Amino acid sequence: MYTSNPSTAERRICRMARTAKINCSEKTFKNFKNILKVYSTTKVDLKVIHYDIPKEEINKIAPELYAAMIADEVIPLDTVGELIEDLFSRGDVSKRIEQTLEDIRNFQKEGKFYYPILKGLYFEDPPRSDKEIQITLKLSRSHYFRKKKNAIFLFGVIFWNSIRLEWENGDAIMQNIDEATGRDRSSFFDS
Repeated sequence: MYTSNPSTAERRICRMARTAKINCSEKTFKNFKNILKVYSTTKVDLKVIHYDIPKEEINKIAPELYAAMIADEVIPLDTVGELIEDLFSRGDVSKRIEQTLEDIRNFQKEGKFYYPILKGLYFEDPPRSDKEIQITLKLSRSHYFRKKKNAIFLFGVIFWNSIRLEWENGDAIMQNIDEATGRDRSSFFDS
């Protein structure tokens, strides 16, 4: 699990991660955080196409993204940049991101914290500081950073699942990738 002594919201996020066939781990959290960090610095330069990613393009990028996410190491930032650039070159992800953020806004009672954290840090220009958001939300430092970690993880889970659900034969391809890399699929059922 990506956090010790998980709250109800964290346990729910991890159940969602297992449904999306990804591990609820610190490494996965770091991958999601790196993806958001790189996205927030490149989104202005790359957003030139104004249609959603076509299904045939999802079928091309999803295997590479999945293989990178399940690797033993955190995805290097240069690889994250290449994946994001590839994703943008295949279509405009803004609709998918907007839907992901809307799903987060409506996530239990925690969405009222997760949404402004993500929006402020990664989707506003210029981005807001952690301290500024923490003060606005009237959270202690420790509560803020715990909610920030949950928000980032939840964003990754929801965004990945939106891609996975459109990926033709995705579950079978993921299973093949898992078998080829020796990934233990039983981890989807760990706590």
